[in-house]
Amino acid sequence: MYYSGEGVSQDFGLALQWFGKAAQQGEALAQIEVARMYVFGQGVPPDQHEAAKWFGEAHDGLVEAAELGNVGAQVMLGEMYSAGLGVLTDHRKALRWYKEAAEREFALAQGALALMYLHGHGIPVDKREAAKWFSRAEPTLRRSARQELPGAQLQLSLYLSQTGGPSARTEAVEWLWMAAGNGIAIAQRALADEYYTGDVIAQDYRAAAKWFRRAAEQHDVVAQRQLG
Repeated sequence: MYYSGEGVSQDFGLALQWFGKAAQQGEALAQIEVARMYVFGQGVPPDQHEAAKWFGEAHDGLVEAAELGNVGAQVMLGEMYSAGLGVLTDHRKALRWYKEAAEREFALAQGALALMYLHGHGIPVDKREAAKWFSRAEPTLRRSARQELPGAQLQLSLYLSQTGGPSARTEAVEWLWMAAGNGIAIAQRALADEYYTGDVIAQDYRAAAKWFRRAAEQHDVVAQRQLG
């Protein structure tokens, strides 16, 4: 309730306290919420190492819930295996859990699948399959992105930037800017790249340094190297 501000004033600090109490007792979904708050710096400074610890703590409970058909758990396992959050990166396991959630019309899972097929992560590149999953996800992703859901903003940006023409690439940067502002380290680094190269937006080394620094502060190693 404190996280969403339902019935009380929104307070990330208090939300983290209560999530933390449940997480310490082994409640997997609370552990995930704690991990996410460390990722996005909500109620606490961003700390990817602490986030990874809590993702790892949640793993066994998430697998149990996912096997029972919990879509949220399936998506979280997909994210964890895709990005190596608390577990070793395993694109095949990520694909399995994303696909199960995607078949049940979970848009973020469908968007993730589209990107996996587009890049060939754990599977052969298949642009038709990527387009199929993106078209199923796109209406919901756009609604969610307009409602400030960073994951949807990032997925729209990543897909449009690599599949569309100039207007789509311009739109992609707009979504990327929103996701970066909402604390997504990958988006911050990608936005810095856009400012650095000047391919889509005006080249601006100061803005590039600013966004590389924000991503680096969240332990993004590529951004840290770029600042060096």
